[in-house]
Amino acid sequence: MKFVIPGLLVLLCLAGLPFVGNIRDLPPKGGVPEYVHWMKRMKRFGPVSSITAWGQTAVILHDRQAANEILEKTSKKSSGRPYLEMAHRLCGFQGMVATMQFCDDFKRQRRMMHQQIGTKSSIGRYHETMEEETKILLLRIWREPEKLLQLFKVVTGAIILKVLYGYTIDQEEDDVLVKLIGIMMDYFAEVFAAMSWAVDFVPAIRHLPSSLPGMGFKRMAAHSKKVTSAVANIPYSFAQRRMKKSEEKTEEKGEGNAPACYVAARIEELSSGNGKGESDEKKEEEEGKLAAEDEEAIKYSAANLFAGGADTTSSSLTSFVLAMTLYPDVQRKAQKEIDDVVGRDRLPRFEDRPNLPYVESVVREAHRWMPVTPLGNTHRASEDIVYKEYLIPAGAQIIPSIWWFGHDPTTYRDPDEFDPDRYASPREEPDPRSFVFGFGRRKCPGQFFGDAALYIMLVQVLSLFDIRKGLDGEGNEIEPKAEASPGLISYPVNVRYRITPRKEKEHLLKAIEAEDPWRKKSDARLLREEIEHVLQQQP
Repeated sequence: MKFVIPGLLVLLCLAGLPFVGNIRDLPPKGGVPEYVHWMKRMKRFGPVSSITAWGQTAVILHDRQAANEILEKTSKKSSGRPYLEMAHRLCGFQGMVATMQFCDDFKRQRRMMHQQIGTKSSIGRYHETMEEETKILLLRIWREPEKLLQLFKVVTGAIILKVLYGYTIDQEEDDVLVKLIGIMMDYFAEVFAAMSWAVDFVPAIRHLPSSLPGMGFKRMAAHSKKVTSAVANIPYSFAQRRMKKSEEKTEEKGEGNAPACYVAARIEELSSGNGKGESDEKKEEEEGKLAAEDEEAIKYSAANLFAGGADTTSSSLTSFVLAMTLYPDVQRKAQKEIDDVVGRDRLPRFEDRPNLPYVESVVREAHRWMPVTPLGNTHRASEDIVYKEYLIPAGAQIIPSIWWFGHDPTTYRDPDEFDPDRYASPREEPDPRSFVFGFGRRKCPGQFFGDAALYIMLVQVLSLFDIRKGLDGEGNEIEPKAEASPGLISYPVNVRYRITPRKEKEHLLKAIEAEDPWRKKSDARLLREEIEHVLQQQP
């Protein structure tokens, strides 16, 4: 309902309980995805609604125009982040640019990210790395097809770690750094689910003994804090050591061997003084030494880029696999386009992308159909915001329903269908990349990197493999269902599939095998002891 005050309208829902407000309207832990819960409110209260619980107001947007007006056009007022006691103070995520307020530290990290990966042109320097790591993905799918969905995570992580730190993962065994970051991401997804933790509403309960019922979150938070610190510091120190080793080799033999990477580039630029303006504080007086705030910014911006890219890209790839089992005609049409444009004697590459419009539409649809973050990342109003007849009060959380933006039937015809033709003439429905990566000053800084990684893995898997429905114990096909997991980062659940090489392309797999892409030595051995010490402390 709407309530009139001083000439404006404030969003209100039905009266809640004294003090705790609409706590009964918060999404239950586990079970159905949170976006499904909030959809019920849209049907009851309309496309812009709110709840108040424990004195905090949350505005839920089920209207893409409203999201653009509030989060894009008034981004100066809507670019804050909610302070979450669980995530920030207890779990150690306060250093991540995705979670911090719009402040100098935020601007410093965003600037660093933008310079390295913030434009389409800047991503070109990483195309070769993406293509090389994707070859390993193709080989491993051929050898271990039952691990396809797990391999998406592994290889996405391999690409990002190579780009960020120059780190080569262990492809033969579970890589210790990938495992460590995976644990951090599990914590991240759990603690940032909107309106989900009692301690966010009543911070004082953090002082209660851990032995009391309901205080198990304290043990989880303590370990999360250690893991997050380790993710920021351990690979950063690894990149530093590689740089030093390369410098020593350059002095001795006139050549270096440290792979170019995000961390090395930022350290070199800021240490040499070329990164003028990165730090708002006085630089360290010692020549060649990073200012402390710049070093922290490099550490946490790198960790944030991994956090924002690994799970999200593998989730989109999992949605793609599910779609191929449900829509075999889409798969055949995409494969025909690849064969016609690229031929059958080589893999599709990045330079082929402009000539593969249907594959490009498959990529778009993979973003839209089952969005990775169905409720986006929660914004916070730093000032009162007036939208039409509504007043969004300062301090309110603003939750954009990304899932609904991509499934609004007034925008997308038959939105539950995976239909790449929706982007072609004459329909020309909107590109979902305009909203799935977020809004305004909080838009994902790695959007072009993530989209490029999704494209190259998707197109090369389509080129070499057929994906079909999985079989039950009696050999009957299992009819897939498009169901998503709850949490900040959502995955399709219970995906059953078969993946087999296309006979006419199997010679390409043999050619990749002959190249021996596993010849590169893993760096995991250099970090194993330090990381295992952190992992042993897991509650």
